[in-house]
Amino acid sequence: MRKNHITISIIFFLAFSFTATAQTDSLKKVLAASPKDQKAEVLVLLGENYRSIDPDSSIYYGKEAVLQARHTTPALRARSHRSLGISYYYQGEFNKSFECMDSALLFLREIDDEKGMAKCINIQGLIYQQRAEYDSSIRLLEKALSIRKKIGDREGMAASNVNLGNVYYYKTDYTKALNYFYNAVSLYQELNMETDMADVFVNIGSVYDQLGDYEKALTYFDRAEKIYKKNDATQTLARVYNNKAEIMNLELKEYDKALSLYNKALIIKKQYNDKAGIALIRHNIGTVYGNMEQYDKAYKEFKASHKIFENLDLPAGMIMAEYNMGKVKQEEGKYAEAVILFRKSLQSAMGHDYREYIGPNQESLFQCYAALNDMKNFDKYYGLYATGIDSLQEQYRQSQIQEVEWEQKANELDRENRQLKRGIERLEKKAHNYRMISWGLGAILAVVFLFIMIVGFRKEP
Repeated sequence: MRKNHITISIIFFLAFSFTATAQTDSLKKVLAASPKDQKAEVLVLLGENYRSIDPDSSIYYGKEAVLQARHTTPALRARSHRSLGISYYYQGEFNKSFECMDSALLFLREIDDEKGMAKCINIQGLIYQQRAEYDSSIRLLEKALSIRKKIGDREGMAASNVNLGNVYYYKTDYTKALNYFYNAVSLYQELNMETDMADVFVNIGSVYDQLGDYEKALTYFDRAEKIYKKNDATQTLARVYNNKAEIMNLELKEYDKALSLYNKALIIKKQYNDKAGIALIRHNIGTVYGNMEQYDKAYKEFKASHKIFENLDLPAGMIMAEYNMGKVKQEEGKYAEAVILFRKSLQSAMGHDYREYIGPNQESLFQCYAALNDMKNFDKYYGLYATGIDSLQEQYRQSQIQEVEWEQKANELDRENRQLKRGIERLEKKAHNYRMISWGLGAILAVVFLFIMIVGFRKEP
């Protein structure tokens, strides 16, 4: 099963994460609001604080905030709709989330709040990403990035770069993914946002994992883990455990270590009620059992994972789970059952342009049809699979990735040179000041000496 197994590391990065800073800002808004608006502000704050502990209450208070804000300012109405939309996003109710963002945008356009508009458009781009509608996602994320560049929102620009990198990662365009991720690292470094930079390190590590450079992948995961532990970022630490476990599972074949890491990640995901994260970890635990040839346990985990992805309406996860359920049936010699699962996964993958699972499903199908002695379908899927292989394209992609890496190194050197230049300029300025002081002292001494000489000459008999 190891040879044919395909998995992905879902690398969610939500630009609208609710941090302690955001909570402080919200409290300030409550205190600053008029008595008429305070109730709506409090309801918004309640909805945001319940997101990670009680999603149903989060939705309830979000709806109440929208109702309470109906007769307030456009800014508060926009904020209440956007906040409710984010809560819907976390719940996987993407249609409702999208509608909330549309409502928020109406009010934001009314007051010409470009920063707020960029945030809403960014979230809509993430919704398309979750649906595996990547072209639509890229269009909206680029629109948000363009607005953020225009208004000089560097933190927003960093988040947009991460989100675009994620989409290109899912499209397996790793060159563009790395380019956006490295851009984000540079911005977060300038902004001194260490934990956010660690998030991007995980994403970069995931790219190198997919490219087969496991040593470089682990290096980036270790860098992220060190920062997360330093900053007590427990929730995001699960991402590191998940990605390290994947390498232990698929490459190093240290299955006990992999299970241990996945279970650590699962505990964190359950703690924060991250349903999509729970589904992914359970799927990955299934791959470990598959590699250990414990197929009953593997199928059980894949099926449970598929059910959660289905409830959340996440096609990418469903495609992945269906493929691996098919691999279990194929390994068990149940080829007819495997074919049903592979065809279902392939149809969805093609419908969503999810290329990572098109080729593997075609390959598995021609293998199963060969075992079933169905040569007509064998020829069909073998032909489709063979057509999709292009080694020259792969070589070109690798060269592009190397070019991106060198560009990043050049940017780092350029940044270091600028810092060094500024340091030299400061030293030169100090040296100039010292010279001026020395010249001044010298002039004073010369005057004093001259005065003494004159006085001395006058005293001679």
